[in-house]
Amino acid sequence: SKDRASSVSPERIARSLLDRFEAEYPDDPAIAGRKERLDSAIREGLEASLAQIQAAREVNDHARVLELYRGLGPALEAGHRADLERDLSKWFLELIRRRLQGGRLQPDVVELATVVAEAFATTVEGASLRASLPMLRRSVGLCPRCARPYSGTADTCPQCLAGPSSDASTATAPPEPDPEADSPPPGEAPDDDWRSYDEDDGND
Repeated sequence: SKDRASSVSPERIARSLLDRFEAEYPDDPAIAGRKERLDSAIREGLEASLAQIQAAREVNDHARVLELYRGLGPALEAGHRADLERDLSKWFLELIRRRLQGGRLQPDVVELATVVAEAFATTVEGASLRASLPMLRRSVGLCPRCARPYSGTADTCPQCLAGPSSDASTATAPPEPDPEADSPPPGEAPDDDWRSYDEDDGND
């Protein structure tokens, strides 16, 4: 997801530097020990992050759960990440359902559903939330498509209905032609092609 940290993690930088050092000095006896210490540090950091995620879940701190999940980066192996994604997507879906059943639908619940649908787009739960977003947005007075404020009865807000052409009024108008620049020099007749184009244009 585009909301995940885009910067390279410190663990990946350290691993890259160590690999480069090993390529240049393959016989250095310290390499094995450094790799072991790096692996141990990565495991400890990962375990700490997972423990914090679990603690945040227990108090229903969804913002902290998302923050920690996004910060895991490449430290979590692909298989373990897939398992965590499924587990967290189910937890978020259940959290949202409880809030939906708690009374009047609030905009913050719709915002949470939007974020979760994007963060866990590859899961069944994320896809389910994405499919329900138009209905949820309309329920709180938002456009089903773009989430702008809209309480009308059309399928989408006027901006969405108008499409890209709705921004035409804000486009920069082309500069007015300079009549002097288009005029022939003194003493010269206008070019025949220019004159015929002008006559044809006037007949349209």
